[in-house]
Amino acid sequence: WGRWALPLIIWLLTFNLAMAVQAPYMLQLSQEMMESQLATMPPEQAESVRAAGQVTMSLPFILASSLISGLLFFLIGLLVQAAFLYFGAFMLGGAEIDFSSMFTMTAWTRIPMAIAFLVQAGYVALTQQAIRYPGLSFLIATGEMSQDFQNPLFSLLGSIEFFWLWQLLLTVIGLTVLSRLGWGKALLLTLVC
Repeated sequence: WGRWALPLIIWLLTFNLAMAVQAPYMLQLSQEMMESQLATMPPEQAESVRAAGQVTMSLPFILASSLISGLLFFLIGLLVQAAFLYFGAFMLGGAEIDFSSMFTMTAWTRIPMAIAFLVQAGYVALTQQAIRYPGLSFLIATGEMSQDFQNPLFSLLGSIEFFWLWQLLLTVIGLTVLSRLGWGKALLLTLVC
């Protein structure tokens, strides 16, 4: 397990750091969004919603839920991606490899995301504000966060960033080396995954 544990530990440490730095600003942004939505409600309904949201709008809740959900999604995503790439490479005629090699390669391709967490934490620490428009989401942002988050294109463009593209490139390279797929098949498999 030594070959794949190091990138997972690096990812986990940088993710925890990024969440710890960003949590107060995520709380502030969430409160701003909630208040803008509450302003459209009748006063008694807004007060009951505000009272119900006391627990979920606290720093410990936001930090804990971010850390737990991030870790679960990461581990499940890593296993699913490794399995998909493993079986996909086999079906596309790649060389016979064992699953642990594919899992290790998939774990190491996550290093750009760990670097992204460090960059994001540094940005938030320097600017003292949350990242409102990640990735390419600024291209269609209206300036009204509650409206922007309802737009599915906003979320899609928000996930497209340099570090994600770097991870895709590493995955394609890893597939060509590990399973001896051609560049076209490796790129297709990476994009489908």
